[in-house]
Amino acid sequence: LTSVPTMVVSGQDREFDESGAHRILVPTNGRRSASAAAEAAFALAQDGHASVIVANVVPEEHTMYSETRGTEVEERRRLAGQQAVDEVVTLGREWGVRVDGYLLGGESISDSLRAFAEEQQASMILLGTDVRAGSLRLALGRRVEELIEDAPCPVVVVNAPDVPVGRE
Repeated sequence: LTSVPTMVVSGQDREFDESGAHRILVPTNGRRSASAAAEAAFALAQDGHASVIVANVVPEEHTMYSETRGTEVEERRRLAGQQAVDEVVTLGREWGVRVDGYLLGGESISDSLRAFAEEQQASMILLGTDVRAGSLRLALGRRVEELIEDAPCPVVVVNAPDVPVGRE
């Protein structure tokens, strides 16, 4: 694709109130691309007119072959999710930004984030992904595409896999 950071913005037919305080939701999974998205959110929020909400969704899996609820697997996922949230919240505080972190549960990551964005009255979802080359169109991944499709607010997708994490 491209060696420079790219951005995909989806927000058609959605209102964006430019007058009030904004709440930027940043989903995190602990990957470099999620940290790059968080830093973009922190840069937007530095003027004090926005706060950042960091969230990780721990998926609840229910199949006929496995049940993760209450198991050691679920506990490891919750600990990893909380660690990812805590790291981004700490980074946001270093930037001097108002930031809160949440660990969510749900059967669908995209549905959980969509509902949480609505509940928190997020004015934007800013997420990072590792864009993968597709056939004739950009392939962002099923979860990202589901979130873009039905989000209650504009979604900004940042692809920055080669950008080092940290303030300059």
